[in-house]
Amino acid sequence: MSNIFNSGNWQKHFQCTDRDIDIEFLYYNRLPRIARVNYKNKEEALKYLLNRKNFLRPSRWVLIITDNGYKVLKYTFEGYQLYEGNIDTIEIGNIQPIEITENCAGLIVDKIYADNFKWLNDPKSKRVISTIPRIFSESSVVIFELIQNAYDSNATRVKIIMGEGQFSFLHNGDKFTESDVNSISFVNLSTKDKDKVGFMGIGFKAIFLASDMPEIHSSPFSFLFNNKSVGGFILPIKCEKKIVEDNYSTLIYAPLKNHEVYESLNNALLKQENVGNVCISDKTLLHLIKEDDNSLKGIIEIKSPYININIIKGVFDNTYTISSKWIDDEHTKVEQWLRLERKLIPDKEEMAEFLEARDIKGSSLEDEGWEESVSIIIKLNKNDKHFVPDLNLEGLINVYLPTRIVTGLKFDVQGNFLVNAARDTLRNIDGPWNSKLFEQLGDLCIDILIWCKKMSNSRQVLVSAFYNLIPDWNEVKISRKTVDKVKNNFIMRFLEEELVPVEGCIEGETDYVRPNESIIIDREVFELFGKENLEEHTHKKVVLQSLSENSIKKMIDYFDVSVWNISDSIKFLENKKWESICSNFQTLKMWNRQIAKLYSYIYKQLKKKITKRQVCKLLSKCSILPIDWDDGTKNYILQTYTEELYRLHYEMAIDLTPFNKEINILNQSFDNYIRGRVGNLEEDEKRDIEGARSLLELIDIKKLDHVTIIKDFILPVIREGKDHTVDFIIDCTAYVCKYFKELKENDTINIVILNQKGDFSDPNDLYILNGDIEIFFGQKHEELFVSKLYLKNERVSIDNWREFFVNLGVWDKLLNDNKKKFNSYSGEGKKLMEELELPDPKVDNYFLSNYYLIFDDQFGDKVMDRLNEIKSINPKLKRDSMRAFIRILSSNWENYYSPRVLRKINYYTNNQTVYFDTNPNEYFYRGYSQFYTYLINESWVPVINEDDTKMAKDVTILNNETISFINEGVFVCEERINKKMADELRFLPLEAKRTNQERLRRLSSRNIRDIHKYKEIYNAIFSELSGDANKEEEIITFFQENKVIYANEKLWTSKELIYMPDQTISAYFPDLNFIYSEFKERFINILGISESQPTIYHIMQLFCEYIWKDDRTISDEFRNIILYGYRRLLNHLEDCGDEIFKDTPEGKKFKSEAKVFCKKVGWVSINNSYPIIYLDVAKYDRNNSDFDELYIESHLTQLKRDTGDLMKLLNLLNIIPASVGIKEEFSYGGTAVIYSNYETVTKNLLYLMNIVVNIIDQQDYDDGDKSKVNQFIKHVRGLSSLSIFIYKVSEINIMLKIDEHVLFENKKNCCIKEDNGVISIYITNIIKIIYGSLIEELEDLFKVNYLPIIQKEQVIRLITNTIANIEDYFRKSIECFLAENGYKLQEVRQDTVSAVNLETYEETMAINKGNTRVDEDIHIEDIENEPDSENERKNYGSLIESINEENVVIEDIDSDDCEALGVGDVGNNHSSTGIRRPVTKHFSNVFNKEDGDRGEELVLKIEKKRLIDIGLKDYVNKVKHISKTIPTNPWDIESFDIDKCNGLVIPIRVEVKSTTDIHNNTFPMSENELREALAENHNKGELFIYRVYGIRESIPIIKKFNFKEFFIENKINVKTKDVYVEILIKKF
Repeated sequence: MSNIFNSGNWQKHFQCTDRDIDIEFLYYNRLPRIARVNYKNKEEALKYLLNRKNFLRPSRWVLIITDNGYKVLKYTFEGYQLYEGNIDTIEIGNIQPIEITENCAGLIVDKIYADNFKWLNDPKSKRVISTIPRIFSESSVVIFELIQNAYDSNATRVKIIMGEGQFSFLHNGDKFTESDVNSISFVNLSTKDKDKVGFMGIGFKAIFLASDMPEIHSSPFSFLFNNKSVGGFILPIKCEKKIVEDNYSTLIYAPLKNHEVYESLNNALLKQENVGNVCISDKTLLHLIKEDDNSLKGIIEIKSPYININIIKGVFDNTYTISSKWIDDEHTKVEQWLRLERKLIPDKEEMAEFLEARDIKGSSLEDEGWEESVSIIIKLNKNDKHFVPDLNLEGLINVYLPTRIVTGLKFDVQGNFLVNAARDTLRNIDGPWNSKLFEQLGDLCIDILIWCKKMSNSRQVLVSAFYNLIPDWNEVKISRKTVDKVKNNFIMRFLEEELVPVEGCIEGETDYVRPNESIIIDREVFELFGKENLEEHTHKKVVLQSLSENSIKKMIDYFDVSVWNISDSIKFLENKKWESICSNFQTLKMWNRQIAKLYSYIYKQLKKKITKRQVCKLLSKCSILPIDWDDGTKNYILQTYTEELYRLHYEMAIDLTPFNKEINILNQSFDNYIRGRVGNLEEDEKRDIEGARSLLELIDIKKLDHVTIIKDFILPVIREGKDHTVDFIIDCTAYVCKYFKELKENDTINIVILNQKGDFSDPNDLYILNGDIEIFFGQKHEELFVSKLYLKNERVSIDNWREFFVNLGVWDKLLNDNKKKFNSYSGEGKKLMEELELPDPKVDNYFLSNYYLIFDDQFGDKVMDRLNEIKSINPKLKRDSMRAFIRILSSNWENYYSPRVLRKINYYTNNQTVYFDTNPNEYFYRGYSQFYTYLINESWVPVINEDDTKMAKDVTILNNETISFINEGVFVCEERINKKMADELRFLPLEAKRTNQERLRRLSSRNIRDIHKYKEIYNAIFSELSGDANKEEEIITFFQENKVIYANEKLWTSKELIYMPDQTISAYFPDLNFIYSEFKERFINILGISESQPTIYHIMQLFCEYIWKDDRTISDEFRNIILYGYRRLLNHLEDCGDEIFKDTPEGKKFKSEAKVFCKKVGWVSINNSYPIIYLDVAKYDRNNSDFDELYIESHLTQLKRDTGDLMKLLNLLNIIPASVGIKEEFSYGGTAVIYSNYETVTKNLLYLMNIVVNIIDQQDYDDGDKSKVNQFIKHVRGLSSLSIFIYKVSEINIMLKIDEHVLFENKKNCCIKEDNGVISIYITNIIKIIYGSLIEELEDLFKVNYLPIIQKEQVIRLITNTIANIEDYFRKSIECFLAENGYKLQEVRQDTVSAVNLETYEETMAINKGNTRVDEDIHIEDIENEPDSENERKNYGSLIESINEENVVIEDIDSDDCEALGVGDVGNNHSSTGIRRPVTKHFSNVFNKEDGDRGEELVLKIEKKRLIDIGLKDYVNKVKHISKTIPTNPWDIESFDIDKCNGLVIPIRVEVKSTTDIHNNTFPMSENELREALAENHNKGELFIYRVYGIRESIPIIKKFNFKEFFIENKINVKTKDVYVEILIKKF
């Protein structure tokens, strides 16, 4: 029963929403079934439901919602009665829907109008409704949108009526409900469920393109929209009821805007459907039907003024017959369509996306057995005998109705896809939902072939035609990612099924096998060798011959179906099976015809792929060359190809006896047939003869001519260069040189050549005599050059010799071919394949290849040796050699070196014959050749302006323009070189053509440090802008992406810089204002360099590039930088959120690289597995030496922020606060006895608690701190109400743990435990001895961490300065502390504090502080009153005067002007002469911070002026205002002075103390400030006090003195522990 609350879609009942009752209806299958009311107003609700004015049929069931669940009421004739049973969710669909009256319907329309009108008054609504009319591009879409609404309402028939000026639309679906009225009146309120077509309530709004006042009549509703008013299309208005035709339930009547709208709608009913054209067509119905229990559901009939369309089941399974009859045509067009469908069940992620996109709130749809379907439709045409698919159809996506989305398929796809409102774009195409639907396409394509297979032997369907429907996946116009998924699924399914059509055993029939059981054989081979022979040879079935080329290609590409190639034919011929086939030929003519046909086929397969040598090698295995005719058997005697086979010249005999060798000659009859005229032959026989001629020309059977003489006789003689004289060999070589051009291109002349040294060498080891080559190698390498003796033979010219030698392989250029063959299956081969990213060897059209051949040109050992040798020779010879070297390269670059830049890889056959050499497109290109790699990576280019050679990338080519750049540090080549060579070797481009950006990039890449040069180019770049926005954007990008800003001996991008960085971070960020002041406006306004404030990018840069870069020593300056970074990062986290930051690139970089500095260990990665602790517990912080096993973060405590404020930063840094992570366990030794002075200590503790509350409560706080303070006060007041017991024990043991890991065990002198309303204090000795331990425990007991930092420090100081006296003199200690620190003591509750004996303050201080004394004249009454209201605080500006800085100077206080303290005067109010000094302190000055800030800013300016006056102008920009970035720093400013002893510049520290009084020489100093002021040999220099008198005046007085010097000379009176300091000036 509980499912009823989640089933369907609950929606409010509008009629009663203005009453005190709320009624909701449960909509199931679009109709209201059950009512739901609240228990509080059930009586009025039930009365309303039973009112016959409202309901023709009231709800049968009512759910009463109570606090404990619900009750069920059932409708009877007596009203609603309590029902004890349950309503099963399954029954909901059978419950009769609720029916309202026309009266109620009218009230509902009024209510929706009122609600929507109210919404329209919201300014935001105007922007929303203004976008709705723009969604639809043309008025004709209204027809489709209305058909869509009809389909959604379960209609089966639609009727469209057109009249001049009006349009009517009727359907027989469900009548309108109030939910439908509300949906159609608004946007994003569609009540359609997952099976409906509509798009979030927007679709109906298309009608307003056609009509300003459409009406809807669907009993009991009759209403219209008046779109002439603003927002009128969401304001329903009751109208007069119109009669709806019989057999229809709903009428939509629309007066049309104008005649153009009428024409648009009319055309939509007339036009034939084209892509991008919205109109009614035959196939519209195919997407609006569903087949259930062998019957059709959905819209099966459309009537319009021009055409009536009907759909019925078709002649075959899964086919449908669509009949369409135009009204003015007698004939009815009947078409057959194939429709295939796939069901799917979406998962939760897919459902969620769909429900969100369709704005469906009823999430229970996920539990209702959600089933979707995707279908495709294919139009079937009838040719003479068969049905074939219409391949001219351009497929669209259909979401029940056509969209404008083209798929690239040959069929339409129907599915519940997510599309935009205009139905022209898929929404989130790769999202879970659309992706799931598209995945069905693979299965649907398989279903086409399965259907085709099922129908094939009926002989009514042409099988081969349907294989053209297999998609070309590269042409499918949906997401590549989704296409790949569909494609892979389709291929996987195809491989599993027997779907490859093959030639049947019975002629004319088709069989089916799997891809690996079939082979593709072209028709020529099929006819040459025969089906049975081929299948017997391959053991596979022959793929159907009638398949189109396109289908065959897809079989190969997608399913890896085997393809018969020339290699298979050769193997077939090797087995001599072809001879048995030809044995049936009984005449010479038939034999010649068949051999010619075979030769033609072989030639076509080989002509562009392999060389003559390779062809000959192949034919040497096949007996297909006719030698003689056996007249007895009527067969040719066939043999394989051999080199001893010759052809005679045409019609010419030759005497072979002089050769004295046996020679086989091609059969003259066959040769004459091939050479004969072909004029009267059939075209196919002509083609075969031409092919046979070409093959014989390719293998070039030898003829007995001078070429044969050279090849068969001369070459064997001179091949080795032995057993003959040099003259004889040179003469023979000259003969070959003279006639070698008559040899075929692939003929090899394998001979040796005489070198200059007199030895015979391989041609590939020699160079032709050439001036530059000789200069390059020098005079000591005669063995490398061809002998000059060849030139003495007068029968051959020098040019012919040169051409001949080069043809043999003698080098006229400095490069050697480097060919390397390797087996792809060997270990080295696999490694090379991976390195070169080569594919696996493949079965090509001829032979299986297991080898690769790499063409990797290099200079060769001789050249490389010479290049290495040149490095060490004298500079002149080196320059001469390398200039010759570069001339050789340049003169031959375009035609020779450039084509060899890339390394080529080719296949290598099993018989070691290289093929494909003639077709460069068959090469793989992988990487660069060795010679090119050398030229790119080595320094070899001679330059004009330096003796040493340079790398090409650093050198500019030589021309008239670049000469001028030599003095700018540009290396210019010493020789003029080929432009293509310069480009390919990456020489620097011509400087004259370089932009200023390129000049700047070169300047920075060369690491040039000339600041003036940089400024010159910056100025040139900025001068080019002149308001050009595109140029400005280009400049901005250039500076952002390139390190071209030179500052502080380093190069930066613009986004890495801050123009005027804070002094704290100036150690890393350069001060551009100091370096490039002239470019300030352009750097900031154009380049976008931050003026002074760092971005988060800068902070990340500061951390990653400086703070974490090296393990630096933590100096004060470096610590300040770290704290600065933390503060900025914390501010950023507070602004954007730490979780958001973690997902940014900066956040991810931070998390991966971040380190924190830990005590004792230094820098530690935050990704370290051991925990890092932040000591926010005071007692742990003071005793952290016990935590040897932990990483203790060192800097964050100096931020003076609460742990809560730091949590985002702590979480980011993976740091655990001690207050969270460390657990403490306690035990004691001996017997616990009540402490002897228990009563006094207890009373004083209560007094202390009230004083603490009093101090904290009287201060002002901002809203952020107020909650913390209230929490603290509540806690302390709560403590004062608890029972307190004090025990003395012999020992106290403490164990600290983190994650159950024991950190250490220790003994303590005090421990406080709060448990069950009792505070138990354990101590090991009297309090005066162990009070330090008690202080720590009280801090934790009071939970001072609740407080803001300042107040936390106040409470800690109060406890620290008074707790030692808790057993006596405690009240006096408290009062003195309050007086010294300027607190006003409010009345303490006497009911909670017993009287305490208070002795004199001197006795108290004698116990607590030794010899330190306090000013006894200071009383609470002396303290200035705080302001009475917040308004006083805000009026600081009215209290001050503008400072006249010109007249403000800094004066030194002379030591002689001060008196020295006498013995016993420390801390008192008397001078050494006994004169009493007035007390003029105002420590509770409410504007203390404002006065302090004003004083620091004034001193900073006047101090810089002082430096200029004393000749230290260059140091002005180095003055740092430290306290501005680090408020807790013990001094405010770091400056400089001149040492009076040696005249050297020394650093000084400045602490500013401001007062409104011009006579007040007393000011507070913290212990930390005092300690730093007295430090010896401080690296920041001595500390000076700059006392500013009359800070609110127009001319304040500034006096300075060296604190330590005055202190040593007793010229300073230091009072009390939390120090007051008085300058003992005699007179002012």
